[in-house]
This record gives sequence, structure tokens and C-alpha cells, in this order.
Amino acid sequence: MLAFLVPNIYIICKGKESYPFTPAPMFGHYVGDSTLFYSIEFTANGKNFGTDHLNNHMVKRMFFDQVYWSVDPESPLGNFDNDSKQAFENRLTNFFSAYYKHLTSDTAIHRIDLSVTQYNRKYQPLAKHNVGYYDHTTGKFIHTWKGR
Repeated sequence: MLAFLVPNIYIICKGKESYPFTPAPMFGHYVGDSTLFYSIEFTANGKNFGTDHLNNHMVKRMFFDQVYWSVDPESPLGNFDNDSKQAFENRLTNFFSAYYKHLTSDTAIHRIDLSVTQYNRKYQPLAKHNVGYYDHTTGKFIHTWKGR
């Protein structure tokens, strides 16, 4: 049990997840010599807002597990059947609608941006892309990803 817990606790404190030392479910099954790593970031725009709870690891894990999922139909973790751009945007809208309500209980947030950063094997950033943003005035996630 300690052999499993110690590396996980170390990585949690260090702040980066890396298979096999953490369960990193989104990418753990595909790690190889040329595998790239990714992180997501939620950024809020508004007044009186601290970012500590915005990038909570549990929220990110839930986001990957319930909303984003894999684009690979052979993923051992599953994917959405008959997925489409519209279905993806609907999932993002539903997630960010609920998340926005949670975050704005004591703040004035105007929008929440979603971005993805790509890293090499040494965790050096290679590229950062804006996926889109949740606009509370329309109640929708606006998809801005370059290849949409």
C-alpha cells in the first residue's frame, strides 16, 4: 500500500501528474517515448475573484472524466458514441453553466476561459491553445479551438 501511496502523495504535492505514479486516466494508457502531456486551465474574468479553487485537481479530473473524454474510439476508458461538435459544445455548456453558478456565489465573474497546454516529456511547454469560453450572458460555451 505504501508503494502506491508515497509516489502519489509526492506527485500531488509537486503539482504534476505523471503515469504510472498517478492514475492520470486521460493519458496513462498511451505513454511512450514520443508521448506529449497536456494540462487544462480554467481562467475567470471578473471582479473580486481568487483563482485557488478555479484550477482544483478534482474539478479537472471530473471535467476529463465526465465532459471531455477521449477522442479515440478504442480508448479503454470509453468515449461518447456518435459524438459531434454540437454534442461536445452542449456538454461544455452544461458543465460550465453549473460551474459558473458555483463560482459566482460570492464573486462577479463575466466569463470562464478554457485553455489546453501541450508539454514535451520534460514538462516544458510546447504550445497553448484556447479551446473556448463560457459566456454567462448567453449561457453557452463558445468554441474557439483552431481546428473546430
